Amino acid sequence: MSLRNTNFAVVALLAICCFPLPAAEPAKSASPAPAVPDPRHISNGWDIPSEGYADQPYIVKTDDGAWLCVMTTGAGAEGAGGQHVVSMRSTDQGRTWEQIVPIEPGDGPEASYAVLLKVPGGRIYAFYNHNTDRVPEVKREDKGVYKRVDSLGHYVFKYSDDHGRTWSAQRYEVPIREFECDRNNVYGGKLRFFWNVGRPLILGDTAIMVIHKVGAMGDGFFSQSEGAFFTSKNILTERDPAKITFET
Repeated sequence: MSLRNTNFAVVALLAICCFPLPAAEPAKSASPAPAVPDPRHISNGWDIPSEGYADQPYIVKTDDGAWLCVMTTGAGAEGAGGQHVVSMRSTDQGRTWEQIVPIEPGDGPEASYAVLLKVPGGRIYAFYNHNTDRVPEVKREDKGVYKRVDSLGHYVFKYSDDHGRTWSAQRYEVPIREFECDRNNVYGGKLRFFWNVGRPLILGDTAIMVIHKVGAMGDGFFSQSEGAFFTSKNILTERDPAKITFET
């Protein structure tokens, strides 16, 4: 290398060392996700209180303007002991909720899958499964057993005349007629399996309710099921709950 070339290299090296390079731009933080304008999106919702597990929150608007929510809840997982039905009220369209009111206590028989019916006079009925006989386990069609007992027993209702603040002390049974799938189950119909996720409807002067009959317990829990309707022609006006009639 010639002296001229050597001197040029030295000068270039000094230039690099003596003059700092431009500072790198700081890393930009990720932009927050844009808000979703659709009010139905989960990010725009508010929590409904529960005891841990929460299932099937159904809401009706009461005659005093509140929202009344009923749900199945419990400290354990779905189907665990202590599962019961509760209600709560909101007077600000679900932003906040009043204290949970047990329709059935958590230390009683399993009570599950409540739905609400509000009749023209303002009374509100809650229909739900109730393990009234405290059955501890159920036989499966493959000779096994399930300890889960939240989809059997008696279909019952309680009612509220104060917009869901309190519920009747007495529960009343809905007489669902026996189906072929009941007679053919492992108990010969003496124990019936069922549940419900269908909301009641009012058509004219008749209330129409839904029941999901289960014919057998087996692999995957329900191994046979079918749906049915039952109606009441006087629940919209009858004030004595013992006189309410039903037809399956």
